[in-house]
Amino acid sequence: MHALAPAIAAGRHLRQEHLDPDADFFGAGGSSVHAVELVAGLERDHGVELNLDVVFADAQPVSWPGAGHRPRAG
Repeated sequence: MHALAPAIAAGRHLRQEHLDPDADFFGAGGSSVHAVELVAGLERDHGVELNLDVVFADAQPVSWPGAGHRPRAG
């Protein structure tokens, strides 16, 4: 997965081209529903399991790649 994939995916849920990696997902207009859709999309499109709690704990995409995710097995 490219390091900017979470920021690009987050932006799509906010109807933006991308969200700056250090921007706050919820501060930029994201909702809990957007967060659930974002996590599902990252798993579906990139094979990344991102823990939803990570998104709620730190809403900056720059923090997501190294925290709470692992590639899907198989």
